[in-house]
Amino acid sequence: SPAPREKSQAALKLHSHSQPHSMPRRLTPRFGDADLGRLLDTVETRRDVLFPQGSQKVSHRAASASWDAVVVAVSSGSVIRRTGLHCRKNLHRAARVTWH
Repeated sequence: SPAPREKSQAALKLHSHSQPHSMPRRLTPRFGDADLGRLLDTVETRRDVLFPQGSQKVSHRAASASWDAVVVAVSSGSVIRRTGLHCRKNLHRAARVTWH
């Protein structure tokens, strides 16, 4: 039976070969007050496109372009590059905190 160190090295080697393109997840810092403020202000100006009401229809292209504009606005005042997913998650997190 191989020694524990050899087992862990073999497992690491096996894992690295089974998922050659996997990268370790990098955590991004939480939104600060300024980032959150920019996010809320920018989403508010694009509310009709991002969150259409009733029977109002918005194309996927228009909604995507609006989220891209939100990302640019939020990232412009920060050294951290945010993504649309970061912005949407933090917007929903802020809404949950506000509602509860």
